[in-house]
Amino acid sequence: MRRKSIARRRPLIVFRAEPDENDATVFHVRAWIGDDVTGRLDRDRYIGNVRATEYAGTAFRGQWLDNTDTEAIHDLPDDVRDAIWSLDDAAREALKRGQL
Repeated sequence: MRRKSIARRRPLIVFRAEPDENDATVFHVRAWIGDDVTGRLDRDRYIGNVRATEYAGTAFRGQWLDNTDTEAIHDLPDDVRDAIWSLDDAAREALKRGQL
């Protein structure tokens, strides 16, 4: 089966996915617009976050990802990967409407 990918989509979106420090059933995914040339995030262009509760998946370590890291995104637990995709989709809709 073909893997879903958000690679090669511009602008670059940088994600921080991490479990909650105090609660193993919660994780956070935050997103920023990144610089297409350097790959660095622009802290002034914060997009938003997803906070998922009742997470029962496997433990994962916090990590930085961008929308070109297809393999790294697929290595994450399903719930975390779905949160990244939903945040990416929401960001792109906001960009189309000129809200970001």
